[in-house]
Amino acid sequence: MINEPQLDYLPKKPSKCDYGIGLIGVGGIAEIGHIPAYLKAGYRISAIADPIKSRREYAQNVIGLGTENQYADHRDLLNRSDVLIVDITIPQSSPNKISVVYDAIDAGKHVLIEKPIAMNYSEAKGVVTHARKKDVKIAVCHQYRWMPVYRSIKNLIDQNYLGELYFLSIDERWDYDLPGSYDKQSQMLLMMQTVHFVDELRWWTGVEPRQIFASLSHRPNQHIAGESIGTLVLDFDKNLRSVYVGNVATHSQSQHHHIRIEGTGGIINAQHNDLWAPGSLEYSKVGAEDLWYRPELKGESFIDGYIGLMGDLMDSITEDRAPLVSGLDNLKTMQVIFAAYKSAELGRAVKPSEIDSD
Repeated sequence: MINEPQLDYLPKKPSKCDYGIGLIGVGGIAEIGHIPAYLKAGYRISAIADPIKSRREYAQNVIGLGTENQYADHRDLLNRSDVLIVDITIPQSSPNKISVVYDAIDAGKHVLIEKPIAMNYSEAKGVVTHARKKDVKIAVCHQYRWMPVYRSIKNLIDQNYLGELYFLSIDERWDYDLPGSYDKQSQMLLMMQTVHFVDELRWWTGVEPRQIFASLSHRPNQHIAGESIGTLVLDFDKNLRSVYVGNVATHSQSQHHHIRIEGTGGIINAQHNDLWAPGSLEYSKVGAEDLWYRPELKGESFIDGYIGLMGDLMDSITEDRAPLVSGLDNLKTMQVIFAAYKSAELGRAVKPSEIDSD
């Protein structure tokens, strides 16, 4: 008789959750992700900053903030003594994102920053180094770690259900190819989506990739300026390999994530085809493939992800530890991403350590 593993995947309430949060940028991802998550969790949004008046008015209507808690200039928000955490949701390609991050660090605020920290490795490393000098914490928005299906995979791996891992494959598709949306962003697939799964792979396995081979391309007649299609082969150690296939210019408005993980003791198949749904997975022991467990996952992926992410940052402040997706940890993910770009350019495998030495 094989006992079914216990899955513990819903985000936990932080031990202290009344830290004041200041949001810098309240459009786009903040509107559909960060704000609804914080309101659902009961986190305290103390103030917002955004140069666009209509977005500030949205915050007033949805969050219930009066005009005295809304700012056109982020520096006015940073002067608030009741704001301990600053959540920066400015888009990756914005030219002033890095300067805003430095302003927040210099103001002594702990920072949650949308991925990637920066569009090149040296800038990202500079931000992390500066935060350490100022003794503030940085967490990076890799909210997938708290989404039900991906956290369930981590549960199974940590319980040694799969035995020794030797193969992980990820097939991901989105449709970002909308006129006017990403026609000026020269780095696309790897920075927007692949980066999440590199983070997941590192987190699931607890092992750093030794080298990466990547091939990148574009769909004909696409609107996206950067790469839209890519394949990565990641070598972790002598027995562990991972293959990632991604396409963000597919002819479909829906997302598509298929994951297969194989170990010496078991197998996982997982799907996540709706950003808001918890996803699904099945798993079986080697030698008992006629018995598949298919638990009914609960939760709301996109919202749960941000609840767990901010909750962990709050706990890291209370417990005086590094956040799980700290800036320092994220630099290892960024090394892999920039190694993939370099591999595609040079046509050879690249070690992540080559990026830090450039």
